[in-house]
Amino acid sequence: MLQLQCTQKVSRLFRLKLQEIPGKPNKTVFGVWYVNSARFFRRDFVLFVNDPTLYSIPIYIQDKEQRKDIVREFKKNLYYGLVADGISEYQVKEKLAEYEPLIYTKTSNRSILGHMNDLMQNMYSYIEREIHRTGDVVSMLSIQPLLNRIPQRTIGWKCAVEAMRESFKSE
Repeated sequence: MLQLQCTQKVSRLFRLKLQEIPGKPNKTVFGVWYVNSARFFRRDFVLFVNDPTLYSIPIYIQDKEQRKDIVREFKKNLYYGLVADGISEYQVKEKLAEYEPLIYTKTSNRSILGHMNDLMQNMYSYIEREIHRTGDVVSMLSIQPLLNRIPQRTIGWKCAVEAMRESFKSE
């Protein structure tokens, strides 16, 4: 099951009806994802952060069509990011297949929200640098590895990419 714990901003932005958090914990490799949104340089961005590993997936929302299918975009960027980070395509496809059904719930961990705010600040500086470098084009696939290579105290000063690799190895 894919459980996306959304902030109120995300709930309003995508007009989502949030459900109650299930009593049964999510036992997939990826676990629960937190979702927050921000507006930088008159552009909308969404940041997905994995609860156990702090692995991050930033997405730039270009138009209304993409807004309708943000979960497909998330899964696509997750797939490409994990493969680029050295996890086998077979393993990633197998774990992504476990992501049915999808539920949207309220956030339940304030600590993760604090990490998301820090990651949003880093994302802002990376986006600003990318806009100045290219003029207008923002490539989230180039920013994603930068976010996932920031050492995090709550995961033992490891980078999110290392924690994600370990979660695949423990399976």
